[in-house]
Amino acid sequence: MTAPAPVHWHTTDGTEEPGGAITSAPPPRSVVWKKMKRNLLFWQTASDTIQASVFGPPAVTPGQTTRLTVFLHPPGAAGSVRTLSRAFQHDAELIGTGYLTREVRRTSEIAVHLSVANAGVAKTLLRCQWRGQPQRLGFDLHVPWESPEGASPGLVSVGLSGVRIGQIEFQFHVLPRKA
Repeated sequence: MTAPAPVHWHTTDGTEEPGGAITSAPPPRSVVWKKMKRNLLFWQTASDTIQASVFGPPAVTPGQTTRLTVFLHPPGAAGSVRTLSRAFQHDAELIGTGYLTREVRRTSEIAVHLSVANAGVAKTLLRCQWRGQPQRLGFDLHVPWESPEGASPGLVSVGLSGVRIGQIEFQFHVLPRKA
């Protein structure tokens, strides 16, 4: 008689990347549960899990005006949104992404606020109506000549009915000034 093999229990849920970083993922939703909920609450409008993605140039020269684009989209449309961002702005790269903390009902008005250190934003607050499809919001960003070189942090806050339901931190690099 031999001893049985020991049982190895894993304490992570499988979303851990090599190196110990845990990826941010939307809350797991069962398709069956969502369908049953939709049938039971048929009089209410549909609600969706939303991912926010920030696209822009990874580096900016002082004295330059550039565009940052925030996309609000379903998580399954991330690949299409990346392609759309490159179509609208050829030098755009994904510089930040995250999920909203709760589902948003369709026809709800979502407010998106952008702030960036050492840079000015022409219009810091934009609003859109969520319809279940990707929404594109463009912000004009001016990096003054006096901005110090190096990493410059930014924050996108997403609100619904005056309550913040998501925030995405990002950063871009300010290049050295040219003489």
